[in-house]
Amino acid sequence: MRRVEEEYHALDRAVRTLSRGGLDRPVPGFGKGARGSREHWTYKDALAHILFWKQWQMETIAGRPHVVRPTGRTVHQENRWIYDQWHQRRARDVVAWHRRLHREVMGTLRTVGPQVFATKHRDQWPHDLVPHSEAHRRRHLEAR
Repeated sequence: MRRVEEEYHALDRAVRTLSRGGLDRPVPGFGKGARGSREHWTYKDALAHILFWKQWQMETIAGRPHVVRPTGRTVHQENRWIYDQWHQRRARDVVAWHRRLHREVMGTLRTVGPQVFATKHRDQWPHDLVPHSEAHRRRHLEAR
């Protein structure tokens, strides 16, 4: 839980810094594998990508069915679907989701019980809550 909290705060700092310049600016190289010729992934889209997979991880940990499933057979197709779902939304809505989702994640982690943590590999788990978020934050959001 400490690692999840630390990554959230690091991501939130990056979001606050990016918000000053606009989250609607393009992110060089982000979404390259999923991108169609007319897509222009922005910092907001990169954040939505991170958040979608965080929510997915949280639902998995909680043992809840996934409310929304990306369509596609490959990871790139799934990521393109996420882009299509979030690209037209306002940056402030994505930032609000970022903050609300963190509260939900922490609440979920507090309620699932220690047995969920006992069977997981510490360095990579929970993948979408820490290492996946951290990798995109460092590579795309902070490396402007």
